[in-house]
Amino acid sequence: DQDPELSGKTRYSVSLGYSFDLPDNSVDIFFCGECIEHVEDTPAFLTEVYRVMKPGGMAIFTTPNATPWMYRQFDIRWCVGIEHVALLSFEEFRNSLEDFFEPLAFYGFNQSVLPGLDDKLPENLAQTWAGSCLYNPQDATSLIGVVRKRADARHLPTQHVKALGW
Repeated sequence: DQDPELSGKTRYSVSLGYSFDLPDNSVDIFFCGECIEHVEDTPAFLTEVYRVMKPGGMAIFTTPNATPWMYRQFDIRWCVGIEHVALLSFEEFRNSLEDFFEPLAFYGFNQSVLPGLDDKLPENLAQTWAGSCLYNPQDATSLIGVVRKRADARHLPTQHVKALGW
């Protein structure tokens, strides 16, 4: 059930990430959960997010971290797959968002310890591990970025991106 207060005020959309069927400066809150790593051209995608957000609007992004601490220790790659065409480290994620937006907060959470161990952890240890990198996102397996479009922001120049039909 949708909250009656939000009726007519929310919209769920699917896109390749290069263009959104939304007017300029029309979005108060943009949520992008586990998507940015699937878009080949991160700057083009963020340009489009920037375009549709209202000045002062907020965006929340979540994504796997390409280089979490535990995986670095064993020289294992995390979250690799053909669908992750733009897997970012924390530094790359932060810098990409800061190129377009004012950062409000960055957080981390862990979904994994190491392959083969995850399903063997006691529940209390798994819960502790999940939140252990909240304020050290560079070490977490997953990242959260909360940003705001500056109220005084000028419109970015449109990037010329042509998405080919699939």
